[in-house]
Amino acid sequence: GNAGSAPLDGLSDTWAWNGVTWVQQLLTPPTGRDGHGLAFDTFRHAIVCFGGNASGGNTRVNDVHEVRLTFAPTIFSQPFAANACAGEPAAFSVAALGTASFTYQWRKGTVPIDTVATPSAATATLSLANVQPSDADSYDCIVSNACGSVTSSAATLTVDSAPTISQQPSSTNACTTGSATFAVGAAGTAPFTYEWQIQTAPATWAALDAIPLSLPCGGSAVATTPAASQTGIAISPCPGVTAYQVRCIVSNGCGSITS
Repeated sequence: GNAGSAPLDGLSDTWAWNGVTWVQQLLTPPTGRDGHGLAFDTFRHAIVCFGGNASGGNTRVNDVHEVRLTFAPTIFSQPFAANACAGEPAAFSVAALGTASFTYQWRKGTVPIDTVATPSAATATLSLANVQPSDADSYDCIVSNACGSVTSSAATLTVDSAPTISQQPSSTNACTTGSATFAVGAAGTAPFTYEWQIQTAPATWAALDAIPLSLPCGGSAVATTPAASQTGIAISPCPGVTAYQVRCIVSNGCGSITS
């Protein structure tokens, strides 16, 4: 096309909306020309005019002019939900498209996170150290530039707790031909796994199963439900041994504890 030759002042009349007002984009216009190239640089968001011949002649023009376009931010990658055990770190990230530079403000719920106490709340990745149950909430990020702002979707942080024993197994009596029932109670984040054990030596414990376990002293022991919070344990006693120690190890994804 023809960039024009009269009047040249009209070439400077290029404006762009920045989200608030109209801003003139090119204050020094290119000279009038024919046969020039015009392209859009998608990486830099710029309209580029280059080369051509001076209007009304064959003099080659070897210059380049560009108009930079400014875009408000859009969210390219949303933060994902996260799970962490109490005491562990957790992180959320967001990625934006638009014209840099961006500013970031992470929020917990709808409350902005203090960027002095948590500097990462002003970056693309929010890093939380030593999370606690009180940190469980939804988190989002407001991304801004000179043209506007956009809010990411909210991502949930779930904080899991290691198990604790809420009910200890109780001592009980059983006949040699019967079984005794033991139960343990656990608190924390379910699901839990249970492993019942019997003491086979002063510092040695062996896991009980539905298959009889041979004891070093000559007896045997079996658990009816070895992977449950409550189990029946039947013991074929060793000669001269009348008391046996039983315990349970309760575990989840954050740790384990022994009754």
